[in-house]
Amino acid sequence: MNLHTPSLVFCILLLAKGQVLGYDCNENIPKSRQQVLLEAIDLRREPIPYIANLPNLTYSCALATEAFTGISSILGLPHDGFTITSPFTTWDETLKTAVANVPYKDLWYPRATQVGCAVDMQTGGNGSPYVILKCKFNTFRDNMNYQYM
Repeated sequence: MNLHTPSLVFCILLLAKGQVLGYDCNENIPKSRQQVLLEAIDLRREPIPYIANLPNLTYSCALATEAFTGISSILGLPHDGFTITSPFTTWDETLKTAVANVPYKDLWYPRATQVGCAVDMQTGGNGSPYVILKCKFNTFRDNMNYQYM
């Protein structure tokens, strides 16, 4: 019985691939890159027609952690966002290119005021590096006061 608990913990950590432990928002995407992402996303959100006064976004480490782990901290409901893959050139260019290729529907959250992103760099079968960018927005449900019956 005493060995079951450590075995269970080991299996859970093995299945989670260590993603929950040791995640540092500012290490995964440094503050200078966070600013590049914010500018690219805000610039891309500007030309959405018929929406006035979209707020500029701020960076949220809580949302970045959710993007990295896939686990929401609020009621177990994941936030809306996007995941996109882009070939790696330089960090700034790769992040800008990735955001430029995101469909408008995945950026269109008029009440969103925060975004958090996580980056995973991998190597393709041909040896060329690519980046998987995952971003989550605080969306409509975060900005509403819910009343439960």
